[in-house]
Amino acid sequence: MTTGGEKPKRRFWRRLRVLLPFGFVLLYAVFYTSPLWLSFVLGPPPIEVSRETTYFTEPLLPDGTVDYDTAVNRTLSEGITPEQNIAVAWFALLGLERDYERIGPEKMARWLKFDVTRGDGPKFVGLHQYTEQQGLEPVDDKVEDHVCDWPWRSEAYPVIAAWLAANESALDAALAACDRERYFMPRETWMITTALRWSAGMLATRAMGLVGSGDYDAARRHARGLMRLGRLMSNQRELGAYLVGLAIDSRGRRVLKRMLVRDDLPTNVVDAIERDLDALPPRRPLADAIDLGDRLMTLELMLHDSENFKLRELHDKRLIDLNYVLREHNKATDQLVGALRLPTYAQRRAALGAIEAEWEKRSEKSSDWKYFILRYFFNQRKTVSDVMVGLLNALGGAGRRCDMEEAHRLEVQLLRVAIALQRYRGQHGRWPAALDELTPVHIKEVPIDTFSGQPLRYERRGGHYVLWSVGRDGVDDHAERNKYGRYTDLVIRTDDKPVEGSPPRGE
Repeated sequence: MTTGGEKPKRRFWRRLRVLLPFGFVLLYAVFYTSPLWLSFVLGPPPIEVSRETTYFTEPLLPDGTVDYDTAVNRTLSEGITPEQNIAVAWFALLGLERDYERIGPEKMARWLKFDVTRGDGPKFVGLHQYTEQQGLEPVDDKVEDHVCDWPWRSEAYPVIAAWLAANESALDAALAACDRERYFMPRETWMITTALRWSAGMLATRAMGLVGSGDYDAARRHARGLMRLGRLMSNQRELGAYLVGLAIDSRGRRVLKRMLVRDDLPTNVVDAIERDLDALPPRRPLADAIDLGDRLMTLELMLHDSENFKLRELHDKRLIDLNYVLREHNKATDQLVGALRLPTYAQRRAALGAIEAEWEKRSEKSSDWKYFILRYFFNQRKTVSDVMVGLLNALGGAGRRCDMEEAHRLEVQLLRVAIALQRYRGQHGRWPAALDELTPVHIKEVPIDTFSGQPLRYERRGGHYVLWSVGRDGVDDHAERNKYGRYTDLVIRTDDKPVEGSPPRGE
C-alpha cells in the first residue's frame, strides 16, 4: 500500500520539476510584454507639462507638448528692436538664402522684425569663392588660419590682401554694426551662428593685417568690435551662441595680445585699449547658458523623436518613463546651475567635483550587471529610465566648460597686466624685473591666477618678458609650447612667434 501511494507523489514532483521552468518562462513573458499590452489597452501615457518636467509650460503644440521655439524666442527677443540688434545687420551681410528657405522667411521675419529676403547691400565673399572667381590657385587653409592669428603684411600675402579689399564694404558694415546694443538670433539657426563665426574671422584677419602694417588704432577698433559681438552673443543664454560668442571674443583678445607686445605701440592706443576693455558689456555667466540653453536642448531631444533618437516612441510603448527622466534631468541641471553660480572659481570647481563624484557612484551601481539584471527583471521600465538618466548626466561636461569660462576671464586679466607693462616701459624704458614694480601706480595688486591660487607668473628673459597663467590643467609649463607646438598655459610674451614651418609662409 505504501509503495502504491508513493507513485502518484513521485509523478507529481517529476511533472512539477518539468513544468516549473516553463511556468517561469510564461510568467516572465507576460511580465516582459506587459508594457506593450498595457500601451495597447490604455494608450500612450501622457507627458506631464510642468516646471519639473518640461520646464516651460506654454505655448503648447497640437500633440500637447511645449512649443520650445516660440517659448524661447519670445523670452530672448523681448524688448529688442531691429535697430539695436547686431544679428540683423550681420545677417544681411551673410547671403544665406538657402537657410532662409530651410528655416522659413516668415519665422525669421517674425522674430527679427526684419525682411530677411531682401537682397540689397554688400555680401561677404569667402576666400575659396573669391579665388575661384578670380581664377587663382586655392589658398592653403593653414595660411588662412595663420593670417587670422598673427600680424601679416600685404606684400607677403597679396591674395589675402586682395580678398579683403573685395570685402571692404561688407567688413566696414559689419564693424559698424558691432556698436549696436543687443544680439538676438532665433533658435534653429545654427548654420547662421556658424557663418557669423566664420565672417568674424574675416574681421580678425583684417585686424591682424592692420597690426602688421602698424595701423594700431584701426586694429584696436576691430578688436573692440569683435569682443563686443562675442560678449553680446554669449548673453543670448543659448549654449551654442554662448560658445561661439566666446570664440569670437577670443579672436578680439588675440588681436590685442599681438598689439600689446609691439615696441612701437603708441601710448594713446594703449590708453584707448584700456577704455575699450572697461566699456565692454558684461558677459552673462555660463550658468545662464546651462540653465536655459543646455537644459532645453536635452529636453527637446527627449520629447521630439529624430531619425536616430526615438525616446518618445519608447515612452508611448511604456518601455521608458519620460516623465521620470525629465524630472531627474531637471534636478541634475538645477544642481549644476547652483554650483556654477557660486561666487569663486574654487567653490564652483569643488561643487562640480562633488556632483560628478555622486553621478559616477550612481553610474557604477547601475552598471553592475547582476544588479542591472535583477532590477530589469522586476521593473524593466524604471531600470531603462535610470540608464537614460545616467547617460544624460554623463554627457554634461560642466567642469570643462567651467574651466573654459575661467580661462576667458583670466585672459582679460593678462591683457590688463600687459597694458600696465606697456605703461611702465614707456616711463622707465625697460620692462620691470617683477610684477610687484607695477603696484600701486599701474595696477593696484598683482592678479591671482585662479588655476593655481598664486599670483600670475612673470619673467624677464633678456630684452623680453613672459607673462602667464598655468592654464586649465593647473600645471606650470613655464610658458613653453608642448610637443604639438601649442601652449597649455595662458601666455603673453614679447618674443612670441608662430611655430617654425607651420603654417606655411606665402600663398
